[in-house]
Amino acid sequence: MRRTMMAAAATRADVSRSPLERVRIELTVDGMFAEVAVEQLYRNAAQSDIEAVYSFPVPSEATLLSFDADISGTRHVGQVVPAAQADEQYEDSIAGGDTAVLLEQVEPGLFTASIGNLRAGETAILRYRYGMLLRWNGNRVRLALPTTIAPRYGRARRLQPYQFPEHSLAVENRLELKARISGLLAQARLASPTHDMRQTRDGAGLHLALESATVMDRDVVIEARLGVTDPHGALVGRDGDRWVALASFRPTLPEDPSSRAASAARTVQIVVDCSGSMMGDSIAQARIGLKRIIEALPDGARFNIIAFGSDWRTLYPQPVQVTARTRRDAHAFARGLDADMGGTEMEKALDAAIRAETGAGSRDILLITDGEIWDAGDIARRAQAAGNRIFSVGVGSAVAEAKVRQLAEMTGGACELVTPNEDMGERIYRHFQRILAPSARDVQVAWPARPAREWPVKIERLHDGDTIHAFAWFDTCPEGSVTLEYSAGAGTPLRAEVAIPPAKDNASVSSQSPLARIAAAARIAAAPDDASELAMTYQLPSRWTKYLVLHERAANDKAVGLPVTVKVPQTLAAGWHGTGSVRAFRRMQSAPPASSIAFSEAPPAFSLRHRIPSEPSPDMRELRIFIAGLSAWKGRTLPMLQQLRDWGLSDAIADALLAQVARGEPEEAVVLSFLVVLIDLRRQDLPRRLRYTVRWWQVRRPGLVERCLVPVGVSQAMA
Repeated sequence: MRRTMMAAAATRADVSRSPLERVRIELTVDGMFAEVAVEQLYRNAAQSDIEAVYSFPVPSEATLLSFDADISGTRHVGQVVPAAQADEQYEDSIAGGDTAVLLEQVEPGLFTASIGNLRAGETAILRYRYGMLLRWNGNRVRLALPTTIAPRYGRARRLQPYQFPEHSLAVENRLELKARISGLLAQARLASPTHDMRQTRDGAGLHLALESATVMDRDVVIEARLGVTDPHGALVGRDGDRWVALASFRPTLPEDPSSRAASAARTVQIVVDCSGSMMGDSIAQARIGLKRIIEALPDGARFNIIAFGSDWRTLYPQPVQVTARTRRDAHAFARGLDADMGGTEMEKALDAAIRAETGAGSRDILLITDGEIWDAGDIARRAQAAGNRIFSVGVGSAVAEAKVRQLAEMTGGACELVTPNEDMGERIYRHFQRILAPSARDVQVAWPARPAREWPVKIERLHDGDTIHAFAWFDTCPEGSVTLEYSAGAGTPLRAEVAIPPAKDNASVSSQSPLARIAAAARIAAAPDDASELAMTYQLPSRWTKYLVLHERAANDKAVGLPVTVKVPQTLAAGWHGTGSVRAFRRMQSAPPASSIAFSEAPPAFSLRHRIPSEPSPDMRELRIFIAGLSAWKGRTLPMLQQLRDWGLSDAIADALLAQVARGEPEEAVVLSFLVVLIDLRRQDLPRRLRYTVRWWQVRRPGLVERCLVPVGVSQAMA
């Protein structure tokens, strides 16, 4: 009789409660540098072991500086290791009955934490810390800490199924927050348009705190206003045996009379998101801003309005000249806009704007959206190639900041974020004015000594009132002043100067300061050839590296079965689909977000030891069908060959494996060996749970895989 093994697994009924109990944030702002310490408390209230998985947002420009985990009172410091190695060690730890924690950057502004084998009744505390440089926008500094991920439209190409955020109307994740503001911004007028906060002041600066624990359904926004005369600043810090310096400038551009003539020669296309996710606060405020923009369009300029959702429609087939009649048409079009156009097919609408016949002059796009899409890079590159600047306005309580900022920065435009309580209509209009304002060109940064390296290498454009951060590396601690030189229009070249302060960094020669790591993260974001090496050197999570914690359990405390994966659901963003202050709700057609798994056609970079000649490989499409079917395996029993056939295994591979059984190999050994080789060859194409399920069986049947040879034709088919 064939013997099968049962893997203990929790049921969904056991884990109906979200394992995330609390989130605490401590914010420290010193001058224009912010450091955020976050603590997440997890508890397994189920009767079975779980794998708690939580995808959460951080500011897109944040740099993760540290990570540690407390498992049942034992604290572990996270280590950054190469991504493939981190995955393997995480999966091996779970398969061996131990606990592991993985923290990975899915994309800019999005991380996923996984706690594998959190035993019944246990708690875990994850702590991470990130730093970020703040930016002036005029006389304002805006700091936004995202707390939830709103539902997004389209294919999440980079996300594995376990990383994909899920949402629940019944879940209210809660947040506690306190902040300390010192330095320049402690003298500013501070306010939060999103939350009630109490303020106190002492010798250490200004202290802020939420009045009570609050639901994580919106960004926490703190805004500082200060009429400073010298908004520039500099910092210096250790970078191993070198030094890194930061110079920050907020230049002011004089009004250029020639820019008014240029405004009349430009084409402005206003692209408005009318998808279902804009319902409520966002679309109402977009209409208010659009009304003012129509009145402010320069006479003689060309313009058009494009509304989009699942499809797109335009005011005119092509941009037209601004006249009294076209303004009336535009007002009528704007009044009829509503969030009733389905999904967020932003790419099609922006493509329509890019392809439009615009004539001579500047080509600018004002994009008003909540940014709730998964992919913005391709369309940004097409806009850049066609000479279009995108000025994006991210509206809503939980804007996908990374997406709207990427569209602006890649095309030479600018980004503005605004929440419903910030007079969205006024902010949309002011951002439109930046399109008409002059921008600086020929931007150069002059350091007091010749640096070994500079970043960014080249500054293409600078908008009035924006902040620019420039880094430089030196062999010795730099002294003196840094000068920003630029020109606007046909006027005299302009300059701004800031002195480098004395170094107060206590980092040792063998370590990197937070400033050095933030500077390295800026370089990594551009994906240079040495990005993976930089990430390891500076211990930064990235596409190539992940944080890992391993908690080895005593022999009598090891998990004996596979944990059930439990995702922490996101709290729906306030105002999403009309759930905010604008009381508008109606049923509509809207396509749900979709995720996908990408398959690599590259051959493996290693060879297998156990191979014998066999039949030729089948079509790759059959293998993909089988992988999709295999992903339904729950791991409770080891499948036999007929079940693999039912899941789509090709006849060619199945016959080769059956031939091994006919030669006397145990069917369990043949199947498990085949699955192990499949994992080795197609690791990145397979769901993570499937990978460590196979590893779990491998650990519990020692020697079974080693005795079985995998036909070389089977290996080639899967490679």
